[in-house]
Amino acid sequence: MVLPLHDGLFALFLTRDNLFNSWALRTIMDVLTDILGQLFLYVYSITIQICMFILCLWHDRRAENLRAALSRTGVNSGAVDDVMDRAK
Repeated sequence: MVLPLHDGLFALFLTRDNLFNSWALRTIMDVLTDILGQLFLYVYSITIQICMFILCLWHDRRAENLRAALSRTGVNSGAVDDVMDRAK
């Protein structure tokens, strides 16, 4: 007998008389869920690393702009380096 549709995702595939199919399908779904979860975490981790890389590049660019602005004001390079060290 086929399970009613409201009994879940497995209703189209399972019968009450065939426990092996139920166990096998649930195991396959668990494995797929684990794989998709790991894939999500991997993509999330890569996305965070890319964002951090972009932020670091942006920060370095701002630091170089600050260094150029300070050097245009006529401040000697030692003072510029001191300011840059304190800004980090």
